[in-house]
Amino acid sequence: MLKNIGIIGEGKMGTNLLYYLVDKDFDLVWVCSQGANIEKITKPFLKRMNRALGAGILDETRHQKILESVRITNSLEDVASCDLIIEAITEDTVAKQTLFKALDSIANPACIFTSNSSSVNPSDLIPSQTRKDKFAGMHFFYPVVLKDIVEVIRTADTSEETIMQITLFLKTISRKFILLEEKDSFILNRIFRSEERRVGKECR
Repeated sequence: MLKNIGIIGEGKMGTNLLYYLVDKDFDLVWVCSQGANIEKITKPFLKRMNRALGAGILDETRHQKILESVRITNSLEDVASCDLIIEAITEDTVAKQTLFKALDSIANPACIFTSNSSSVNPSDLIPSQTRKDKFAGMHFFYPVVLKDIVEVIRTADTSEETIMQITLFLKTISRKFILLEEKDSFILNRIFRSEERRVGKECR
């Protein structure tokens, strides 16, 4: 069971993933970029949790549990005990490769690495031979709460155990998924974009 989840990236998808997962009973580590102002990033999170407490959406016990289960940091070292890492940084292949190479020496050997990329094949990001069976694409759509399907993209080396763990995680968080080989990767992305273009033309 994947219990400790690392989310890397403070952009709109990384932030959206954090807020979606925050009430799902995981221990979360949200890793922001080195130059990020952690105090500034933490303030809206605390404000949101306190507002939920004040509105009765959370009780005191649940509110405190969430605060204790979420760590907001800009240190990659804090993902050392994670069972699953979801990368959600900028769509830059080199930046992603650099990140996963660094993570490879930090994360525990059993940790599953996933990329939320909408354009880079996961096989291009595998940091080492020892991690290749534990690497896959896990492409969420924004906003996560409204778009309930995820593209799970397996490489030629992704193990069945890894796929089983990822799909169980997605079922646990109430997301549907489509399992794809790399040759078919990002098919939903293309369908959605085609539909957006069609609708745009009709509205002109």
